[in-house]
Amino acid sequence: MAPKIPARIQELTQWLDKMHHVDPDLIEELILSTSQIRLFRKGARGVETDLLIEPVIRALGEDLLREHSALVPLMKGVYKQFQLAVRHPGKASFAVDELLELRRAWQPLKAELSRSEVEDAGEFARWFDQEVEEMTAIVRRGGTPGRAPRKGVQAAPRKVSREDARAAYKVFTGAMADSSPATFVLMQQLSFFFRPSDPIWLSMAEAVASTGVKNVDALAVRIQGILGEGLALRHPWVLHLMSEGARRAQRLAGLLGPEWKIVFVEGAAYASKTSGAGLGQLYDGSIWIVRKGQGGEPLEAAPVWVLEVKSGRVSEAMRQIAKGFVRELDKTVRLPRPDGSTAECTVRSLRALLGDKADLVKDEIGEASTQRVLVAPRAPGDRSVRHLPKGVAVDYIMSFMSQRDMRTVSRALAAAHAKVAR
Repeated sequence: MAPKIPARIQELTQWLDKMHHVDPDLIEELILSTSQIRLFRKGARGVETDLLIEPVIRALGEDLLREHSALVPLMKGVYKQFQLAVRHPGKASFAVDELLELRRAWQPLKAELSRSEVEDAGEFARWFDQEVEEMTAIVRRGGTPGRAPRKGVQAAPRKVSREDARAAYKVFTGAMADSSPATFVLMQQLSFFFRPSDPIWLSMAEAVASTGVKNVDALAVRIQGILGEGLALRHPWVLHLMSEGARRAQRLAGLLGPEWKIVFVEGAAYASKTSGAGLGQLYDGSIWIVRKGQGGEPLEAAPVWVLEVKSGRVSEAMRQIAKGFVRELDKTVRLPRPDGSTAECTVRSLRALLGDKADLVKDEIGEASTQRVLVAPRAPGDRSVRHLPKGVAVDYIMSFMSQRDMRTVSRALAAAHAKVAR
């Protein structure tokens, strides 16, 4: 049986401790920038976990950095320029030039590492080479979290105006000015991601209008969900995976025929419930391929890439992903149109659609399954991961804010809206 997730993470922590003699700041950058964990259930033997960074930390915890002293300044330079572009989008062009220079400096060092006798040195070289390429590509595409992707449609018609959105942003700036020093720092972090014209303020205004301000706790829960989803859609690694998912969707649509189109959904889609009648929310963002009929009406759809965001209890995420998988099996999904209306179509699985039409390797499709991404403050534990159906994989990305910090900011904002309404 594979080691349990907490045990694997504890083992990883012990390896990290061995790096403290080298550079503590480098550890922090590694954890912040490389947080993906591949989780999946395999057969009856329990949960298998692939910590993508595990062999890297093992190599760094040994003598790799001692034998190759040029690695530390090179790695710190790469992460510094990437974070600079992420936090300050206006400096992205400068960061690209610096990253390209660092990439050139990395090539001879990579060749040197391939001949190293340190255990996992080769694995480290392959991993860091991919890191450099991906970070450079993300920054060059402008995939920074200053704004959510414009390409997509909202899940429901808006009930509020742009003036309401401006008022919501004004409440935010007022709450930030009146907050305690600790809360001010958290709100200032949010201001880096959400500019005055960001569509999140429209969502915030809609939440205030629909929930009201009498029950501050209920409003805080709504705001926490909006902030969590907003931050996730601006996370550079989420944007990178979304971009990869879009390219994969294009290849799939091309294989299936001209009647298949790509639909981006920013926000929730709605699908048949696993029990009972009616429709329930499905995912927090998604990319679909949709087959349209002669009249342009969608007939069937398959999810290529889906996003699940949890700013509260992480254990619930696995149950929701498992339910989402069941609801994808020949159920009904309601996808939004650009004009705000919705259209119902039958959900199909990618595996069933592709059949023998594609060579997964030759056509560069990867797996014949939906890619599922979870953004949460911490990785789910073994008990909750066991809810996943056999073979269903989840890519985990650590969210920008902890659950506690997100709750603090959400309550402050809810209280500020209540104060303005009085």
